[in-house]
Amino acid sequence: MSSQRKIYFIRHAHPDIPIDERWCVGSRADLSLNALGRMQACLLAKELESADLTGVYCSRLKRARETASFLSPDYVCFGGLEEKDMGDWDGLSFEQIKNDWPEIYALREEDMSVTPPGAEPVESAKYRFRQGIEFVKLLTKGDIALVSHGGVMRDFFGNEKLPYTGYFITDENFNIISENRLPHPDMTPQLCLELQEAAELLPNIRAHCISEAAFALEIGKELNAHGFELDLNLIECSALLHDIARLSRQHEKVGGRYLSILGYDEIGSIIRQHDEPESEEISEATVLFIADMNTIEDHRCSVDERFEYSYTRYLLPRYEQMKELGILEVHARRREMAIRIKEKINNICGKELVK
Repeated sequence: MSSQRKIYFIRHAHPDIPIDERWCVGSRADLSLNALGRMQACLLAKELESADLTGVYCSRLKRARETASFLSPDYVCFGGLEEKDMGDWDGLSFEQIKNDWPEIYALREEDMSVTPPGAEPVESAKYRFRQGIEFVKLLTKGDIALVSHGGVMRDFFGNEKLPYTGYFITDENFNIISENRLPHPDMTPQLCLELQEAAELLPNIRAHCISEAAFALEIGKELNAHGFELDLNLIECSALLHDIARLSRQHEKVGGRYLSILGYDEIGSIIRQHDEPESEEISEATVLFIADMNTIEDHRCSVDERFEYSYTRYLLPRYEQMKELGILEVHARRREMAIRIKEKINNICGKELVK
């Protein structure tokens, strides 16, 4: 262990608020993590698994506790590490705050020291935060992680507000000795399975993703044997995560957005295309698409069987509504695309690899 003690200051993962909206979440809004947040915490744990931490400590708020639980099941809560009480704004979207308190909102946009109505004063928050971290330091040894909150850490350290699961390192006197960092471990199939678990993906969806990943990998290997240079790890990981937001509306867009926010843009782009790729040229995206069009639940099928299944299960019961919305046309277009890509791959491989 290094003689110079290190303290990892970490902002909690994404709380249960809309992923593309700004909300004022202080100490009154005691929110849990959402699926994206749990995946962020999973990546954080992977990033820090070699950090040789002697302990993990956190604020008493749910979002910090749940983030800390990914780092260690034996995390300990300490008072004083909580986010600032944001008064009347706590738990509201900034869109609502802007409408209800336009003048104060405008002032605070220019000067973050402006205090919302009923909020905890900055100096008071900084004082009790210092008391909290000094107490943790006094009772611990070695390198430790402190999971706290963006606002109170920004005020105390005077640095930029961390993104969710962003972190920096200080010495034992709280002097910053690293740049702000975001977790970005190498994506592997095993890590994808851990992300599935973190996102609380249903067992049948996990089984579907695993089955599809196996077929996508088989297709990719066969194409590479015929002169292509496809990234097999990218194919397998994208397939394992393609339905990570399966229960969301427009799940391919939501899932792609998740992976982009997590810092894996290539995987995010492929996930967004798994229902309909942007091009029919052979690529990681078309491989995932055709594997998806050859998988029902956790077993392989033909393109015709896959589209008959989706038509009968999802479109036929609401035929007139689907017709009015143009979904029937989309379904037919995707079927014709799948047939063309299937024929292209089979011609390249010289056999009926794709049914």
